[in-house]
Amino acid sequence: MRTFVNRLVATTLAVALLAASHAAHAQAPPADYLLGRSDVLSIAVYEQAELTGKFTIAADGTITFPLIGRVEAGGKTARAVEVEIRTRLADGYLRSPQVTVEILEFNSQRIFVVGAVSKPGPVPVTGALTLLEALAAAGGPTESAGSDLMLVRARAGAAAPTGPLLPTEGDDVTTTRLSLRDIENGVIRENVALRHGDTLIVPRAEAVFVLGQVNSPGEVPFQRGMTVSRALALAGGLTQLGSEGRVRIVRTVNGEMKELKAKLSDVLEPGDTVKVPTRLF
Repeated sequence: MRTFVNRLVATTLAVALLAASHAAHAQAPPADYLLGRSDVLSIAVYEQAELTGKFTIAADGTITFPLIGRVEAGGKTARAVEVEIRTRLADGYLRSPQVTVEILEFNSQRIFVVGAVSKPGPVPVTGALTLLEALAAAGGPTESAGSDLMLVRARAGAAAPTGPLLPTEGDDVTTTRLSLRDIENGVIRENVALRHGDTLIVPRAEAVFVLGQVNSPGEVPFQRGMTVSRALALAGGLTQLGSEGRVRIVRTVNGEMKELKAKLSDVLEPGDTVKVPTRLF
């Protein structure tokens, strides 16, 4: 069932996806972006066509440039590579060379988005990347996604992971729970900047079930503090035959299924089933 929250998420992420698509073409990388293996550089030397072209950083972190040979690029900024090439060309090859280095493809840095998203998998880090932009790049949360997310990050000094990280207890990673709803409501501290190697986990939402005399019976996403009244509203409200005074909650307690008499103000638990019987005439 598509709830108001789901629609809000879908609308917000659709806008973010358009913004991310535009940014991928228009946004320059931050000045401190560190180059790595498989990144592709565009290097131009003014009035020297034979020294201008595309160069891919090799597995050892170097590129091979005409006249001067191997240039260390891995772990450096584009500006640092630019300065090195300019300095080495000026040392006996060209007089006052004008060199520019731009990044054409960002292939060395990425984060991972897994779980209840439309396109789970790696997302390239092409500059500053926020949590919401990463979700947009992954196609956005599905209708089964929850509102709480997990950001798993390798601790400082640890090697960058080659695949998604698991939210385990220990010294190697940190796990932070974040609220998508807070991000949408403008709580900026929640829309954190991501970095190379991060894993963003989007768990499936917990659910309750509303059955019987309601307009849209079935599963509805669970929300902390959800009352019977709220669940009924998300299920489209009672039909003309529904009995508000005879609502029951079916709940598993200590492994046993129990049916409890319910008031509209009662707070539900994940997995509860709300039954709305036909009213007595």
